[in-house]
Amino acid sequence: MKDTASKVSALGGVALMALACALPGLRAPAATSTPPGFTDNLGEALATAKADGKYLYVCFSGSDWCGWCRKLEREVLSKSKFLDGVTNDFVLVYIDMPEDKSLLSDRAKVENEKLVEKYGVTGFPTALILDSDGERITKTGYRDGGARKYVDHLMDIRARGPRIRLEEQLVAKHIAPFDKKLAAVTSELGRALAMEVGPLPHDKQAAKAREILKRNGDVVTKVEGVVAEFKTAEMPAEISAQRIAWLKRAEDMLARMKEDLAKD
Repeated sequence: MKDTASKVSALGGVALMALACALPGLRAPAATSTPPGFTDNLGEALATAKADGKYLYVCFSGSDWCGWCRKLEREVLSKSKFLDGVTNDFVLVYIDMPEDKSLLSDRAKVENEKLVEKYGVTGFPTALILDSDGERITKTGYRDGGARKYVDHLMDIRARGPRIRLEEQLVAKHIAPFDKKLAAVTSELGRALAMEVGPLPHDKQAAKAREILKRNGDVVTKVEGVVAEFKTAEMPAEISAQRIAWLKRAEDMLARMKEDLAKD
């Protein structure tokens, strides 16, 4: 009797599997890289956000090749603390760029590359925060501390959204041009460092870097000029903290360059 019961049970299992294959409504869902609680359809998400007055959290990921993307999903996006903490205020969107395109819906296979280009995403993971009109507030990415701290981070953005957006706009207008000026005056030095230092053994890199810096010694004077111009530039009070931080980074870079030039 036991053997007969086992056979009946096995046959029943086979029959159910066959039925599931025959009836579309009973088929197992296809494999997808989109985490539970997220959608890969930005258009529908924008409509939902508009209707409900929510922000959007749009995560650009490389789910099957990007280590930091996997870390973000493992530590934050997959956790119930994260989902429970943000879904009242955010519509969650996952725009994946995996090597295995079979993990994407047919629509995502076509749209995701266009979205990466449209939003200027150059690194992964990148998470854009958009308002209910689809306008950018700011961007974020992986952060230490787990799901609870990540929720706090997003809720702070939610609370200060208009102010954050204003600050980003002011930074783009007043501070970003100085980033471009620094990049312009240090471009030759940067190329030389990448080409000549990178291939060397680690113990020889510092000496070679000093040699290249001395060969391009005028770059220090050029950087000093950019910093001096920055100090006299008028900027809105709303970005005073960003101004202080930029100046500190630039002056620290100058100090290191001068220190290296002083060494034999």
